[in-house]
Amino acid sequence: MNRYVRDIMKLFNIDEALAKKVLAEMETTDIRFSECTTCEFNEVAKFAYHNLMFGEEFMKSKDKGSLREYE
Repeated sequence: MNRYVRDIMKLFNIDEALAKKVLAEMETTDIRFSECTTCEFNEVAKFAYHNLMFGEEFMKSKDKGSLREYE
């Protein structure tokens, strides 16, 4: 297990398998792991994690965080 997987596991309190999926999702961005700060790494990791959990359509939506009333 590499350092990035361990960092992702710790950041989200998730298992190794899911952390590897998050890392794979992060690799599709243009982040340079060896040059990024911890803050940059965490931001990209959060985006990748949410993209996996909620789906790409939701992440691209402009309605995130809005409330809807149901009757």
